[in-house]
Amino acid sequence: MALYDDIVNRLGMFNCEVAEEQEKTIQYLIKKTLSSINNYTNQNYDGENMPYGIYYIVVDKVAGEYLSSKRITGDLEGYDFTPLIKDIQEGDTKIGYSASLSQADLIDKAIDFLINGKDEELIKYRRLAW
Repeated sequence: MALYDDIVNRLGMFNCEVAEEQEKTIQYLIKKTLSSINNYTNQNYDGENMPYGIYYIVVDKVAGEYLSSKRITGDLEGYDFTPLIKDIQEGDTKIGYSASLSQADLIDKAIDFLINGKDEELIKYRRLAW
């Protein structure tokens, strides 16, 4: 349940509250994300068994997938992402956004960063499959 709680906390950083009835949706997105990571790395990770380095990649990817689904269905209207993502810095990677971007562009860039921003870190965990 720690993975679910961390995902809910990460979504809270984007002012997105998760209702209890959305738990099944998040559990599905966890399985979907782990399946994608397993396909890429040729591993067999699950919610309980994964390296520490992958844990927060999963948290961000699931949060991004959740926000993306909310955006597609129109449930993300009214959120103001402007002050949240003026600059994003993770380690030696820094992404800054122009003030001239529309609200929709800012939301799309934040979601894209959550879903795809750490994909290069998965290379370390790839295994050759015969």
